[in-house]
Amino acid sequence: MDLSTDMPQSGRASYSGLTETELHRGASSVGHLRGEMEMSVDFAAASSRATEHQALSGRMHNFRGTIDGSDVVFSGELTTAAARDQGFDSRARVADQIISPPGRLGSLVAHFAGDLATGTSGGPVHLEAAGNFRGPGGAAASGTLGGIWTDPAGVDPLTANGRFVVERD
Repeated sequence: MDLSTDMPQSGRASYSGLTETELHRGASSVGHLRGEMEMSVDFAAASSRATEHQALSGRMHNFRGTIDGSDVVFSGELTTAAARDQGFDSRARVADQIISPPGRLGSLVAHFAGDLATGTSGGPVHLEAAGNFRGPGGAAASGTLGGIWTDPAGVDPLTANGRFVVERD
């Protein structure tokens, strides 16, 4: 889907979709993590440099995947509110582009934080989603996803690198 060039400058929209990341411990791949992502965007706030940090909120939840060859289901959720409490703002931005083709483009950087546990271990997680709005009027958004899961049991932290895609509800 092409980048949006006609992003709204007012109103709100809700989006939902999926995330998928590969998990690594050091340089070694140890599994993958899939989850659901929801976000809400205030396009009026996203159109102003002064309030773009207030334009986006969201959560990730329902995580499942594999670690070291075992299927795992993760309890807990990650939210932009928890990341904000740690000093990480999430932003949605709508800006005019004057080069060809002209139009209003949209982008986002969203930080999600919280605790995830697998039943035997768990700890704090911080993921960053960065991407662009796509399709007519910002019908969808997609981009990269990366971060770290710190296991308080003393095991090396897991790093996550992957992608997300959400569509307007």
